[in-house]
Amino acid sequence: MSFGEAYLNAKMLERQMRKQQIATYTAYSRLALLLYEIIINLDREVQLVWSTCGSFQWSNVIYLMNRYPLVAHLIWNVYNTPYMAKVCDTFYKMFFYLCILPTRIAITIVWIQCVYATYYNNLLCWVISILGLAAVGVDIYQGIASSCTHNTLLTETLSGELVYITLTAFDLVATLSVITKLIQTILKSGGFRILGRRSLLKNVFRSGILYFGAVTVPQLVAVVLYFAPPGMYSTIVNNFLLHLSSVMTARFLLGLREAREVQENPECLENDMQLSLFTFDMTTNRSDEVQRRVSSQVLSHGGEQTSG
Repeated sequence: MSFGEAYLNAKMLERQMRKQQIATYTAYSRLALLLYEIIINLDREVQLVWSTCGSFQWSNVIYLMNRYPLVAHLIWNVYNTPYMAKVCDTFYKMFFYLCILPTRIAITIVWIQCVYATYYNNLLCWVISILGLAAVGVDIYQGIASSCTHNTLLTETLSGELVYITLTAFDLVATLSVITKLIQTILKSGGFRILGRRSLLKNVFRSGILYFGAVTVPQLVAVVLYFAPPGMYSTIVNNFLLHLSSVMTARFLLGLREAREVQENPECLENDMQLSLFTFDMTTNRSDEVQRRVSSQVLSHGGEQTSG
């Protein structure tokens, strides 16, 4: 073996070791992130989710699908190495379809329902539904094309690009549509001037805009990095996206349930009532009921102003 060949082999080995080291650190950090998030929100989760499990609710199923399959996947991922050649592909695909795919489906359902609750039976609902189905479909393709022992550059690049481009389109459409609806609701209630800073921020959180925006921006970064020269940063960003999305979606769902309890309080302010159009229950589509209550309060408020 010549000196040049030995040097190239050493460089390739060094690169492989760096990739493995980054993968190990990433696996531990993702697991720590999810466990920390579960622990600090455990009391809210017990009160708002587990206490309602006496009767079957689809919203509970979707929440649990979003929350816990990723934990099982990450525990396996911490102990998995690419040197488990005989069983690696089998377990890799099994955990992908049992853990990653259900989480993606749950997140997609949540945001399709969010758009549906704000744009009832609108063409936009069909658009976001098609994008959501496409996102799940390309995720299935990614699972078929991926392998921990015999991946090819072509399949990795193609499946990865399709996943992140589709998810970015889905995120952007959903985010912009919800933001537009929120602005319209604020303007109908009298504009930004009459809303206190605390009330506005609380309802922005309640509508899920900040949660969803925190996923959309990294999603755009991931797409840019996918077309950037090969490096370690794209791997790091991409490896955290689904887990960040799961965390934000779980917080969003817990916030919706808390907001639903607030909106049922007869002492809540009119501004809170109008912006609580975004607090819906995926089992009953409560947004219609809230819309009627808001409309009656607005008409009543307008009548008082006219008589005065």
